[in-house]
Amino acid sequence: MLRYLDLCSHLGLVLNPARYIQITGHVFNPPVNPGPNPVMPHPYMTVQEAEIVYQEHCNDLIVYYKFLNTNKALSSQLVEAIDNRYLKAMKQNMIGYNDQEIRELLQHVYQNYGHVMPFMMTKADKQIKQPFNPSLLIEGFFEQFDTIQDHCIAGGNPYSDAQLITIAFDLIFCTAVHNDACKEWIFHLGANKTWSNFCVHFTNDYQYFHDSQQISMQAVYTANTSCMNNLCMYKQQRHWHNQQQQQKKIDPQYLILLELTLI
Repeated sequence: MLRYLDLCSHLGLVLNPARYIQITGHVFNPPVNPGPNPVMPHPYMTVQEAEIVYQEHCNDLIVYYKFLNTNKALSSQLVEAIDNRYLKAMKQNMIGYNDQEIRELLQHVYQNYGHVMPFMMTKADKQIKQPFNPSLLIEGFFEQFDTIQDHCIAGGNPYSDAQLITIAFDLIFCTAVHNDACKEWIFHLGANKTWSNFCVHFTNDYQYFHDSQQISMQAVYTANTSCMNNLCMYKQQRHWHNQQQQQKKIDPQYLILLELTLI
């Protein structure tokens, strides 16, 4: 069984279930209080078996209380950051906000004060379909999709995984940079065609593409450097050869003087 901390840390505290599944691919299961004492499966256990049960119970306690403390800390920060009048309906007379989960507080604020108007949705739809610049980080491209999706979720009209993939795939395909990755994605199994897998697939190809570009540039630089060195060596040899030829030449005036001396 996957433990709570093995998923996306405490992300499920602040996201609605649908968004959490879209990001992680898992259902968010809050940890359950394991109780003050471990429960032994049967009375006839060896020391080693009892030690394992005890250690698992201690781990479950740590996970559970970390969950409670994180929720309490986030709720306190939210209450301090937002004007009290927006959260007054969630406040209990005796205990204040101590029994409220951070997600319930956020949901209350979104539903009552975070209204998203139709023109905002239209603007978001135009923004998400802007052309992709392959020279920029692809992580920023996907982050823009996630940000717009958050606004659409707040407006009650989120994109499905299929819609996000269709839009992003078309924008990436139009660059003609990741053709091999596009062809591989087309033949992916339907069950694997999630938004999360899409981001991982093209991020890996983007990294491979830019690593290849750097290697090619380094090879070109090395080749150019080698050519320049060979050219310099050729010029030096040519200059030395010319000097040698000049030294072998004899001045005609010197020959006339030499003949007069010999007469």
